[in-house]
Amino acid sequence: MRYLLTLILALLFVVPIHATTLTFGVAPSMIGSPIGPGEIDFHSNDLNGIVLTGQPMSLDVIFANDVLMRVGMLEPQKFWVSLIFSTSSHTAVGAAGPTTGYLLYPGLVQADPTVIGGRGYSDTGMFGIGLGNMLPDLSRSAFIDLAGVHFDTSMPNAAGFTITDVNLRFSIMPGWDVVRFGTIAQLPEPSSLMLLPFGLVGIVLMKRRGGRPLW
Repeated sequence: MRYLLTLILALLFVVPIHATTLTFGVAPSMIGSPIGPGEIDFHSNDLNGIVLTGQPMSLDVIFANDVLMRVGMLEPQKFWVSLIFSTSSHTAVGAAGPTTGYLLYPGLVQADPTVIGGRGYSDTGMFGIGLGNMLPDLSRSAFIDLAGVHFDTSMPNAAGFTITDVNLRFSIMPGWDVVRFGTIAQLPEPSSLMLLPFGLVGIVLMKRRGGRPLW
């Protein structure tokens, strides 16, 4: 009996934790429009009511309705993303456990190397996890489409308190050329976006030389 119990416990440790999908809606006013630099915030109630017991969490953080985030850069810049949890507590609940994560391509495919995340909490019942040094692979194109972010973490051990809101925040650093949200059908073709800077340069040169565009 003791050996059977040991075997069951061993299996519990090797069985992977299935990812929980955490969905964030994108406002219609944000669809298709260029955004940034600055902070972009989204909210989800998918985890509302979850009791904080120190449980491990594997989270696929995605946009609702197949919306993607198309990003492009004039030059490589680091990508910052965080999850900020509000709870039913009005005092500190402590920090989340060790955290790792990575960006997600459409189809929830890992888009970049796994990085170690940061953690923090406040004395108002909030705690957060964040990923820095998120540098998408732009070796083949100046634009990439992202479906979201993946986090592996664990909740604070604060039994009796529950999650009341989750805030997803993207920090768009200066130097980003384009950040747009939308489905594939709603987003402009990447080729047309890549031609836009060349068109603007041409107009500037024509004006400097006293000429005019040929249209």
